Amino acid sequence: MTGQHPPPGPEHQASIVQPRLAQAMNHHLAGRLQEAELLYRQILKEDPNHADALHMFGVLAHQQGAFAVAVECLSRAVALRPGLIEAHYNLGNALKTLGQKSQALECYRQVVRLGSHLPEALLFVGNGFKELGSLEEAITCYRRAIALNSGFTAAWGALGAALKEQKSWVEARDATLMALRLQPDDADLLFTLGLIAIETRNLDEAQTHLRRGLSIRPDAPEALCNLGLVLLEHNRVDEAIHSLERALELKPDYPEALSNLGTAFQEQGRYEEAIDLYTRALTLKPDLPEIRSNMGHALQELGRLEEAVEQLQLALAQRPNDPGGLNNLGNVYKQQGRYDAAIEAYQKALQQVPDHPEVHANMGALYLEQGQWDQALDWFNRVLAIRPDHPEGHLGLGLYHLTQGALEPGWQHYEWRWRTRGFIHHGHRQPPWQGEPLPGKTLLLHCEQGYGDSIQFIRYVPLVKKATGAKVVVFAPPPLFRLFATVAGIDHLSTHLDQLPACDAQVPLLSLPYLLGTTLATIPASIPYMGADPSLIPFYRDHLRSMPGFKIGIAWRGNPKHKNDYQRSMNPSFLRPLCSVAGCCLVNLQKDPTPAEQAVFAGCDHFIDLSGMLHDFADTAAVVANLDLVIAVDTAIIHLAGAMGKKAWLLLPRVGDWRWLRQREDSPWYPGLRLIRQLTPGQWQHCIDVVVRDLPHLIANPLPRMESSDDPKAHPNL
Repeated sequence: MTGQHPPPGPEHQASIVQPRLAQAMNHHLAGRLQEAELLYRQILKEDPNHADALHMFGVLAHQQGAFAVAVECLSRAVALRPGLIEAHYNLGNALKTLGQKSQALECYRQVVRLGSHLPEALLFVGNGFKELGSLEEAITCYRRAIALNSGFTAAWGALGAALKEQKSWVEARDATLMALRLQPDDADLLFTLGLIAIETRNLDEAQTHLRRGLSIRPDAPEALCNLGLVLLEHNRVDEAIHSLERALELKPDYPEALSNLGTAFQEQGRYEEAIDLYTRALTLKPDLPEIRSNMGHALQELGRLEEAVEQLQLALAQRPNDPGGLNNLGNVYKQQGRYDAAIEAYQKALQQVPDHPEVHANMGALYLEQGQWDQALDWFNRVLAIRPDHPEGHLGLGLYHLTQGALEPGWQHYEWRWRTRGFIHHGHRQPPWQGEPLPGKTLLLHCEQGYGDSIQFIRYVPLVKKATGAKVVVFAPPPLFRLFATVAGIDHLSTHLDQLPACDAQVPLLSLPYLLGTTLATIPASIPYMGADPSLIPFYRDHLRSMPGFKIGIAWRGNPKHKNDYQRSMNPSFLRPLCSVAGCCLVNLQKDPTPAEQAVFAGCDHFIDLSGMLHDFADTAAVVANLDLVIAVDTAIIHLAGAMGKKAWLLLPRVGDWRWLRQREDSPWYPGLRLIRQLTPGQWQHCIDVVVRDLPHLIANPLPRMESSDDPKAHPNL
């Protein structure tokens, strides 16, 4: 019911006894405004002080946008007849439209004084109070209306909505449920209950209410948007996208839906598309800081950290105490290595929401990165005390235990990675393998995360085959296909889903240590477990023949999109001193070196760049097979060298990845690997000094080179 139609009252009945006024009101109610206006003017010309005509002409003027005329007529009406409740109400509406809040509120209070016995009047004026932001007065009106008529559905619903706006969640839910009992098929009430459940983190209840409401009114964009948000929280990203895209079909310029769809795309790693959606949303609603905060997160994922900081600071300028924005800003600072600034942002967020589990988890991750183990453990334990099923808390605790060498609890918590936001789900629909025997059946092993992870954990194929008695199928990305063809025990290897045979179960590679109960003492370290294609080895041997001396493969950076890339990659200029070590030849294994990176080695007599010939890891393996040593930062090349049994030196940040454990110079995963760690975070010079110091001794006393066999029978899958 709109504010321009007067609520029923005794004066209404009195007015219709006058035929022309009755005729005018009939035209008015039927929408024939010109005819109604003509009659109202005739009446007022004859009797300028006709209170009912002034009242109705004021309502008409309001409808036509003549707000000043409306206020004048309605003010005269209430002056002539102070007990005309409807006129006070409509005068309040007109004053509200003109922005005269205090005068409007006084009119509504007069309605309450005059109409305290009329539930409908109390409902209408309560709505007026609510629109003006006077929630307490609105709630009082709704409660009075309900006291007069306990079955007044609209008053119960309005009370629930007002209490929701007041964030009185329990009372809001109770009032809305009462309205729903009186009117079970009211979609708006179900949508309100869904919103309340979202705010109170009762996501299953929210989904139930929203789906029921949408079964009644399927084309409600706001409800579809909220359902998408709930599905995102449940990590059901594909369903969320479907719901959000439907909301945008119905309401294309819906900033909240655009923003939520951007978040869904982020969950799938579609960061550029997410940023496009956030940009559209900001065009429509530039004052919505959550959108800028989400955009900052997407920019962070793309490694565009300065842009991310800019967007997050703009968001916080609009809402300085937003815990989500502060948390996101802290994450970017952490990725930049600005730990003090990150801690400050996190602490500000915790001042607003002391039990914010995401912030606690990020604090734990920060201290883990810094090697402050006790603090990291404390923060992760706090997360799980707040929310025992918090995925990031479990994952952080898993990484902590793995770094300490406590592999059994580490693997257990590490399984929570699949529930963390932003971890891309594999999409394979077969039931998960839980460690049970599968004689006569087929088990699918699939890669996850980076190439290095896949190379490291493909070693488990023979153990899986023995434990299950199953045929083993491996689904791998194309750059690993030819390399994995050298791994024993794979019955079928494919890079295409449509070429996979029927499989009875599936398991991601990094879940195998957990399912097989791997401890430090039982790490399968039978090396080598893969090799180079024997047909490729002579080809690269010929390319290297012209380079005399001890051949060293080098690589200085990994995937720039990796969150920890700023710590683990180095400027190639640090490796330039190796050119001066007598008796060695440097072989570039770094994919896609930039012109500036190539220029670093200009003038180095014993340097050869084979990167342009490395089309996949099989090519790289064939080069590595012809080398005496690999020196690299933490990239897939180190895993490749280790898996092939080649001698390698790994240059690590002060706190390395979990798999390299703590304070060790060797690796239980790769017996031929030496770890050289930074002494000071971000300072590579110590690592290079150690390399330059120790290389001459190794060159003078080389270990016998492990030659890869040229016999295809040595590689059963080729």
